[in-house]
Amino acid sequence: MALERRLNDIESRPKDTNKPQPWFCLKSRNSHESDWFGADLVDCIEGPLDIPLKIMYNTKHSPSQVAKFHWVTPSGDQPVRRRPARLSHNTEVVAHLLDIGAPMNFEPFAKATREKQYDILQSFLDHGWDISTESAIDNKVPSALVYTFNDLDLATWFLERGADPNKRCQLRDATPLSYAIFEASFAISELFFKYGASTEHGQLLHFASMRHGLDAQNILEYLCNKDPRAIIRINQFLDEGYPEYTMNYRFGLCTPVQYAARAGSLESEILDWARRISMAFGSL
Repeated sequence: MALERRLNDIESRPKDTNKPQPWFCLKSRNSHESDWFGADLVDCIEGPLDIPLKIMYNTKHSPSQVAKFHWVTPSGDQPVRRRPARLSHNTEVVAHLLDIGAPMNFEPFAKATREKQYDILQSFLDHGWDISTESAIDNKVPSALVYTFNDLDLATWFLERGADPNKRCQLRDATPLSYAIFEASFAISELFFKYGASTEHGQLLHFASMRHGLDAQNILEYLCNKDPRAIIRINQFLDEGYPEYTMNYRFGLCTPVQYAARAGSLESEILDWARRISMAFGSL
């Protein structure tokens, strides 16, 4: 079996006896009991995913125990840091760790997305991962879909598996489509609309006004042609009318015209276009 061969290979590698060897603490999720092991293999393995696999094969511990572990000082006193299972390029190892109950979280899924590791992404989905899960660390990231902007095929792969282009982040009503309107190619925005993206979400006029580059006006016109009601917010600040407005206002929120000026469009047609639209709905 390939996995057993990999473990045997790890065992046979020479150890650097000159380095202080750390200790390994294995804790059960449902118990306060701990088991300690001398982790002399740590310096000669390829990645942290091998560690729980090695202990699982050499002991009789349950998957719930293997899925949670701590690094500690060489003296075995207190944990120096806690490290969850991390991704390796070995798809088989990742899938096996997920099979035995290794905890899933957004960061390794996002890493696999950025590195376009389709097999690992599929392993997460096969084990019940919600493809539209938001980041627990960065409240501005609505889902890993925002890491697909440079690859139309990857974005399509996500959307075909149910990724929501209208999923808002924790900070404000900013969706994957919002960020696509702001920085992605026009093809990505069109693709999102094909898979259910809506102008009703994401404060799209504001994010389109933040866009840099010569195609900014084209994006704005495309958006307003798709939904003329989008221009109603031309004189409103970002987040205005949302519960987050009071909290976020102190960070310097702007109107679409102001964002266009800040994006370097002060002397360009985009600002003139925004002014004309604005005058149709009231003075600036």
